[in-house]
Amino acid sequence: MSNQKQGSEAPTNDVEAQATTEANAEAEQVVVEEVRNATREEVDESSYWNQVYAESEDNSPGWNLGEANPEFPFRLANDKPEIAPGKALIVGCGYGHDALAFAQAGFDVTALDFAPMAIAGAKKSFEAAGASATFLQTSLFDLGRDHDGKYDYIVEHTCFCAIHPERRAEYAKLVARLLKPSGQLIGLFYHHGREGGPPWNVTPEEVRATFEPYFDVRTLTIAQHSVERREGKELWARFWRKA
Repeated sequence: MSNQKQGSEAPTNDVEAQATTEANAEAEQVVVEEVRNATREEVDESSYWNQVYAESEDNSPGWNLGEANPEFPFRLANDKPEIAPGKALIVGCGYGHDALAFAQAGFDVTALDFAPMAIAGAKKSFEAAGASATFLQTSLFDLGRDHDGKYDYIVEHTCFCAIHPERRAEYAKLVARLLKPSGQLIGLFYHHGREGGPPWNVTPEEVRATFEPYFDVRTLTIAQHSVERREGKELWARFWRKA
């Protein structure tokens, strides 16, 4: 979701800070309401997501931070050697900010998104940075079997909360299939506590129940480097595929 724009002035006192926080929260809620209470049939169509991009201010949906989620650069710098360069599939990549962080850290990146506008934006992000990746404009659920066992990492960030909850078990089984033996699912799950969706709420208990059949769930904890309005609402996860 959109972060504070570069070049804007910081609040000068506590009252302004509170007003800024409330304004950001209100703006986020407006965007969320625009995409809430969708049906499975709707979110299973790329046209639905393309419309969200097209109708958002500056074509920037609420989940677009305008930069990589701060948790990723921190982990890429500090969680070595457990997270070391390899083949990474970034699912629901949006405008490619997270994908770019991995590419710039030396990963062989494949960036996937369902929405044509998202992939077009991701390509522009990479072009501007002089970085390279493979881009796939498709549903994660439509990936061919030639992707089975191909990746060292699946990178999750606001994809799991965007698919209909009825497909969550399918998602867990699929990402395990896409990973190499002992590959990792790493990323962030959105525990916002609201009704409806997308984004649909994700609880720690549900994450464990959904992924434990296929993964060794070693880390599932509150993220320490979230943007302000997501503080306490993001779950940092590192799961290893079971043999």
